Amino acid sequence: MKKISIFDLTIFIGLIGVLTLFSKLNAATSDPAGKKWESLMTIINQEIQTIRSSTVSGPELRHRLFELYSEKIKLIKEKENNIFLKADPKRIAEKGKDYFFKSSTEQFNNSQNFGLKIVQDYPQYAKNNEIYYALAVNSRDYGTGKDSEKLLLLSLKAGTKNPQIAYNAKVGLAEYYYNEKKYNTANIYYEDVLKDPKNEWYSKHLYNSSWCHLKERNFKKALSLIKEAYQESNKKQNEGVKSQILNAIGIFFVQADAAIEGVDFYLKNAKPASTYLVNLAKSSRSKNDFPLTDSIYKTALINSIQEKNADQEISIRLEQLEFYREHKKTDLFVATAKELVQLNKKNKMSAENISAISNKIKELAGFMQVNLVKDKLQEVITFNKEDYNKIVILFDLLASLDKENRSLYRYYQGETAFSVADFKSANLFYSRSIMITKKTKKITPQTIKTIDSLLTSIEHTKLSKGQEDRLTIFALKNYLIFYPISDRSQKIYQKLFSKYFTLKQYKRAINIALVYHDKYPADQAIHKEMITQVLDAYIKTKDIENLTIWVNIIDKGFLHFPDTFIQNSIVVLGSLLFEKNQLLEKSNKLQEARAGYKAIFDSKFYPQKIKSEAAYAISSVYLQENNSQDSIVWFKKSIENYPKLDLMKTTSSIYNLAKGHRLLQNFKNSTEVSKTILTQFCTTNFEKKDDFYELILINSVLEKVSIKNILKLETEYSKCKISENKISQIQTDILLILITDDQYENLFSYIKSKELNETSKKMVHNYLHFKFWQDPKGKLEDFNNLTSKYPALTIDTIISEYDALVAYKEKVENVKFIFSSEEKFNDEKYNSELEQYLAILNNLTNDAVKLSKTASLEVVSELQNIIPTPYAALNKSILNFQPKGVDAAYLKGFNQGMRHISESLSAKILQFDREKMMFFDKNHFFFEVKFHAKLGTEKTNIEQILDFHPSLLHSKKVELSGEKK
Repeated sequence: MKKISIFDLTIFIGLIGVLTLFSKLNAATSDPAGKKWESLMTIINQEIQTIRSSTVSGPELRHRLFELYSEKIKLIKEKENNIFLKADPKRIAEKGKDYFFKSSTEQFNNSQNFGLKIVQDYPQYAKNNEIYYALAVNSRDYGTGKDSEKLLLLSLKAGTKNPQIAYNAKVGLAEYYYNEKKYNTANIYYEDVLKDPKNEWYSKHLYNSSWCHLKERNFKKALSLIKEAYQESNKKQNEGVKSQILNAIGIFFVQADAAIEGVDFYLKNAKPASTYLVNLAKSSRSKNDFPLTDSIYKTALINSIQEKNADQEISIRLEQLEFYREHKKTDLFVATAKELVQLNKKNKMSAENISAISNKIKELAGFMQVNLVKDKLQEVITFNKEDYNKIVILFDLLASLDKENRSLYRYYQGETAFSVADFKSANLFYSRSIMITKKTKKITPQTIKTIDSLLTSIEHTKLSKGQEDRLTIFALKNYLIFYPISDRSQKIYQKLFSKYFTLKQYKRAINIALVYHDKYPADQAIHKEMITQVLDAYIKTKDIENLTIWVNIIDKGFLHFPDTFIQNSIVVLGSLLFEKNQLLEKSNKLQEARAGYKAIFDSKFYPQKIKSEAAYAISSVYLQENNSQDSIVWFKKSIENYPKLDLMKTTSSIYNLAKGHRLLQNFKNSTEVSKTILTQFCTTNFEKKDDFYELILINSVLEKVSIKNILKLETEYSKCKISENKISQIQTDILLILITDDQYENLFSYIKSKELNETSKKMVHNYLHFKFWQDPKGKLEDFNNLTSKYPALTIDTIISEYDALVAYKEKVENVKFIFSSEEKFNDEKYNSELEQYLAILNNLTNDAVKLSKTASLEVVSELQNIIPTPYAALNKSILNFQPKGVDAAYLKGFNQGMRHISESLSAKILQFDREKMMFFDKNHFFFEVKFHAKLGTEKTNIEQILDFHPSLLHSKKVELSGEKK
């Protein structure tokens, strides 16, 4: 075998170190139990074996062996760590931690001894400083570190042929002394280390040195160094420690009394700045400068809001809560707590945050609550009202945050109010607590305390009787809801029943009695007494509805009441029911009343007279509901068994019933009711007898029964001792109806066999007058036949007036206004003709005036329509005439003169028109009604039918010629 030289070994070791060992170290340690780890361990062992098998000896190879041993420590340690992390905790506890690191510890000890042996054997070896440094690092990383200081100092003492090793040793010493809290000594070495600003760890060394100065209370120097470290950390050649600096620099600013500068620093250099500003504020708290720290917190808060960082905002406000509590700034604490509650509503905090906020609020609220009243034994309690209000607010906030325990917080509010004798507020808070419990159905030990506290508070509160009753009922009722069966519940049931009964709240009292019966059925005697009290009260107050319900219930055997008690109750109930239904009817609650009457009618408990009255009442109610048909059905049911004497006493009421049917235009039913009574009591005098007779006849006319049947009814029922005046009056009324309905033929059929009284005669005459002027030509022949048929009717005047009017109209129509027309205008002849024509107009006007003085209003009205006609004709003739053979000047003067005459004629026509309208206004009612008949100036049915302006007559009337306009 060829002998390996030192040179060859050196190359071999170098190749392994560069190409294999160090390139695979990270990969192997990241997979301590995998193939890569095994591969690297094999390479290290092979290299170790190669060196050991060499016959060459010297410090260089031994130095290389030491390096390999050190690398092997790392590999073994990594594998052990992996095993340790996966080990069962019980096994770790049983074996102890050292058990899992035996191999690495053994390798460490062997490696250290080997390294120390090298420097002992070769004290002049040029790289002893490297060996000492490596021993120090091994001691620090894998041993106890107790030898690190000594080894690092030996490394420096061994020489500085490798400046980097010397530099690293100084760094190691600086860090060692820092960890040992020998900050001044550490800084001696940092001063040398910091002389090399190009070192990649320069910013870190500045940072570490700043901490040493801070620990030595050289605050300004420390701040200067850490600020420089931050600047250096921005350079690429420096290892970044920026985050460490940002986290720590706040302390430096505070200790150097430069907190405001720190705020500016973070706002400029940190994004977001709020996290770091909070740390700055925390550091500032050590200075006990409240305004300064508060300002920093608020700046952090503003920054978090600007950054829209809700989580950070919550975190800052939490810090503020603690800060304000420490400094007893309760106003600020409450305000901040409110903001947190609002944040929770907007962003729904985590359970952890809600718990943290709630705990802080509870802590302060509890503290303030305990200290609110200093001396609770004083007669007049003194307390700080602002603190009282704050405590109440704090519990409000807790209720908003911790909804599960809202009832508890309302209870605490009540306790707080009670402690300061604010009993009204205490009542309110206790009540709210109870209501929340009722809603959530979450009953806790505090629930019964709340009810008891409310009852106690009520006793201390100056309340009106009504308020006290309401609150007491509220407390007792909810006690039974929460604790339906308990050692106190029986007494509470009885107490609540008595309270309701005293307040006349009988329905609630019965409900309590029923629940009591359900929960404690053995107390039947008490239950029966409760129900009896309420029934007596229903009878007194005439509470029919509830009395009915309970009579039915006890009749079915509830609580086993005696039969005599039940029967007496039914009798009383029947009497009250009828009275109640009458009241309902008067109150226009007709459907309810009808149902009540029917219940009486259907019941087998009531006598026949009451049932007949109930049927009659139902008939009356149906009529009020405009239901004529059902009304007549029940009327028949009523009189079937109605005692005759009692029925006759109700004839006035029955008459109103009959009239009601008539008002509903059900004349048949109205007549049937009237016939029933008048037939049954035909020979007996009773109130409204004549009126029933009138209804029968008038209903028949209105129903348009044949005249033959109407005359038959008159004959039949006039025998029932009807007064002559009533018979005469009804005849007149029948005529009036026939006239107003314009039943021309029926009118004459009716009066054929009658002897008309004067009123009837006048009325018929006026009707004929009206009919004639509706259609004079059509009625002439008819009217000429009336005189022989009905001698009592005088119609000669009507016809003579008509004849005079026709003659006058013909006279007007025969007048012609034609001016002579010659080639040479003859003004004398024209003036003569004009005077003649004007005289004719005057004569026509005078004739019309003479005729109107004795004529009827219809004639006058027609004359007013006729008289303007000749005036208009002359006016037209004047305007159309033009003289011939005259010059323009003459023609102009002639036309001007004729225009004056034309205007005069037009004015006369307008005057006639105004007079006509004045005539219409003066005679506003229809002619026959206004000036004729028995009516005088009073309006009756006919007037209501015929009451319209006379101008309407002229718009609808028939012309004298018989042709319609």
